[in-house]
Amino acid sequence: MQETLSDRIRKLRKEKGFTQLKLAEMLNITDKAVSKWELGDGNPDISLLPKLSKIFGVSTDYILTGVLPDESASLDNMDETKRAIYLIQKDDVEGFVKYGYNKINALFSPYKNWGLYNFNQQEIHKVIRKEIYNYQSINIFKLLLDDFIGDKKYTQFYQNTKSPAALKVYNDIDDFIKMCAISNRLDGLELIKIHLFAIGNKQNQTTNQFRSYQDPNQTYLIKESTLKFIYEDSRVSEEIIQYRSTLHFYNGRDNSRHILYYFLNDYLLFYMYKYERLDLLEKEMEKLNNNINDALKKHPNALGSETYDVRYVQKHDYPNHNCFYTLGQSYRESSQTNISHVIEPIKKALDEALKNFDIKWIEIFNEYNKKIAINFSKSQQFLDENEINILKMKANPSVSNNEILVYKHTKLNILDVTGLLNSLLINVDDVDSLRKTIKEAKNIYTNYILKSYIHYCEMIEDLLKKEDYKTLFQFSVDNNLPELEDAIINRKHDTINQISRRLFYCDPKTLNEGRNAIIYKRSKSKPEAFASIVINLNPHLKKNIEYKNCLLNQSSFYNFNENDVDNFFESCKKIKREIYDQFITNVENRIEILTGEKKAKIEYEKICSDINEDYLNSLIINKQFETTVIKLSVKLEAKLKYVYKYEGELKEMIDLFIQNNRVESAIAVLLNKLRMVRNGIVHSTSQNETLSVDELINLIKIIENIKGVA
Repeated sequence: MQETLSDRIRKLRKEKGFTQLKLAEMLNITDKAVSKWELGDGNPDISLLPKLSKIFGVSTDYILTGVLPDESASLDNMDETKRAIYLIQKDDVEGFVKYGYNKINALFSPYKNWGLYNFNQQEIHKVIRKEIYNYQSINIFKLLLDDFIGDKKYTQFYQNTKSPAALKVYNDIDDFIKMCAISNRLDGLELIKIHLFAIGNKQNQTTNQFRSYQDPNQTYLIKESTLKFIYEDSRVSEEIIQYRSTLHFYNGRDNSRHILYYFLNDYLLFYMYKYERLDLLEKEMEKLNNNINDALKKHPNALGSETYDVRYVQKHDYPNHNCFYTLGQSYRESSQTNISHVIEPIKKALDEALKNFDIKWIEIFNEYNKKIAINFSKSQQFLDENEINILKMKANPSVSNNEILVYKHTKLNILDVTGLLNSLLINVDDVDSLRKTIKEAKNIYTNYILKSYIHYCEMIEDLLKKEDYKTLFQFSVDNNLPELEDAIINRKHDTINQISRRLFYCDPKTLNEGRNAIIYKRSKSKPEAFASIVINLNPHLKKNIEYKNCLLNQSSFYNFNENDVDNFFESCKKIKREIYDQFITNVENRIEILTGEKKAKIEYEKICSDINEDYLNSLIINKQFETTVIKLSVKLEAKLKYVYKYEGELKEMIDLFIQNNRVESAIAVLLNKLRMVRNGIVHSTSQNETLSVDELINLIKIIENIKGVA
């Protein structure tokens, strides 16, 4: 049976190890189109043939006809470079060796000829290297890689150094890694010690920067897309993925002479998470936690033990790289010595999990960062319990946006009503947005604010009324308030209310007498002052941090009259209403200002449009001089009012304009002359002032050029 075009496309695709989807992506078409070609239901567009030829490494004639040229005759007579390209396109190892293209290893491309390790390479070898990577000629690549790894003639150039093999191919390091990945050459990746690399742009490096594995900018750099390729390309084997997913950690015992840090771990965690290699991710997270737990054993009190002279933790920040921490003793004005561990927070994977609202992995990644923050660096950020709970609510489709918003502004059971309402203001310069805010505020006030607490006395009163002793007792336990616990156990309502007022309320008389008055009036923070005064009234609770936090948290500086404290619940309800009403009033006032401004702008733009330069010039041409004067005056008045926000009679506004803008005297005279001529026309009075045609034309230009700062 004669081979058809569809047969050849299918055969060539499979020889290259491509799926239909992969080939479609390379051609920027759909996989359905590729499927149709292979089924014989259609043919590739002629414009795609050169691309197919390049991808498959064959001529377009072969794709169309299936006829191969008479190679034995044509190759011998072919130009050396063209022959090399032809053999690489076919991935013909036998021909490549026959014509001696393997005698000098074309893979070598030392960065900026560093060390002059060029092995007498000629221009043709640059072409060979480029085409091997371009056509992804796996078999020829393997041949040259075997030569690179196995032949002793190269070992003299990379013995006793950190990764000279990487330096030998550094110009094309990203392509080299990709070829190792799709040809399943783990030994090639091991040879260049890929685990010591970092992500970055090597074009910014100079040849003397391959000196350190402690700075992510001075080690070997690859593009992030290269790492992504390993996880995305279907031709990459599981063995390679597992090898490249392995995290590495600094080991002070093994690396005492050559300090080696590892800068790919954060990226590897990210790609394992992103491409759902959760089996690998769980395994590597276990290793990551073992490393930090080992560091905790070695430095159990790293932060607490530091003095002015001695430090145990150093933070390292580099542009465009994740920060990391080195643990080990160091002295003032000297470098860190005896480094035992290098700890790097999780950033990229956590950001991706946050984007996905993936609570499980957010908590896992965040817990690791929290360990760093608590034990090694107070500057290390992590999500607190409240932030985690907000994320859980966002991840739950049954929780409304308003519920999330209310939770954000609730702390230790107390709602910040003002903060909540102000958070509804999205665009204070847009009338529609402000009107929407009023509707949202009404809904939140009715359904959430009225049902929330703004004061602990209010909360305790309400819970007692509901006989919710369990919640009350839990509150007293959480905040270490034993006398309140006892009263709740005995169900003594009056006693409970009395204790709550003593703990969380201070009457105006006490606040404004003696030393308390000085503290309260001089303090920049009213909650701080209130907490200090109330704690002084309850000296047995001075060391109770939870209690102090409650005092700082509640809006204690609300003004309560003596009568209000008889019923805190109703008093707080009144305060909530006052805050809500004031908010609505402020928004309505803003709408009124904007709508007034909008109306003024519309009127101003209409005047400028109607009384334009062409219109005024046409009046002069038609000798309608009085109309010209009136229209110019109207336009001048509109500009002074809208652009400069002046008010009053035209004379007053012209005087202000001249005074504030350093107007030339000639222009000032013309503007005042316009005003006087206008008055004579409007009031039908006889006056000697007139404006010539030239003066009118000049005034048109002057008034047209009044721009101001509107």
